[in-house]
Amino acid sequence: MKKLIENVEFFKAEMIKQILENEGINPIIKSTSMIGSEYMGYGIRKDLYINEKFFEQAKKILNDLEISNKKEDQNV
Repeated sequence: MKKLIENVEFFKAEMIKQILENEGINPIIKSTSMIGSEYMGYGIRKDLYINEKFFEQAKKILNDLEISNKKEDQNV
């Protein structure tokens, strides 16, 4: 598995996951910390991982939709 996008808000991670699943790609969402949303709520940050063979295809889909992992998007 390869990290596709990191440190995004829960809802954005879920949105990206749904978009990729609609294209036949199944990402995995993992918490950026050891504490999950059951303790921190939906404000917790997430990383998306993807099978390496779909990495370039997934990046293209996100770029086409102008979804990125820019530093200014992060509220750290």
